[in-house]
Amino acid sequence: MDYIKNRLEPQMKYYSQKCASLQKEYYALSIISIVVNAIIPIFTIAIDNFFIIKYIIAILSAIATITSSVLLLRKTKDTWVAYRSTYEQLKRERVMFETGSGTYATGDEHSFIMNCENIMNSEHSAWSERMK
Repeated sequence: MDYIKNRLEPQMKYYSQKCASLQKEYYALSIISIVVNAIIPIFTIAIDNFFIIKYIIAILSAIATITSSVLLLRKTKDTWVAYRSTYEQLKRERVMFETGSGTYATGDEHSFIMNCENIMNSEHSAWSERMK
């Protein structure tokens, strides 16, 4: 079916790849933020002994603020979870259609296409709302 090859597969690939990259980004930035925030109190203990420590603390604080802000601004986790959900919904529709299960027992291509497009459209609308 042309729709699966030309539309559905590329969209599913996009959601899968984007989901994986967002997940990696979320974990990387979260771990950096956690580690940096955990290190700051350790450096404050030595602030009186070493002049440079206050600069190190300032830099670490800036890094912590930036990583946390990027996560909030980009809504990385929310988008990652939404993309994974959309991918799984599309995968389910495809399996149901290809096996002739449920509402696709009659092989209704039109319903399959409409359901897939509705799933993608819903995700796009949700993305637009998340980014406001």
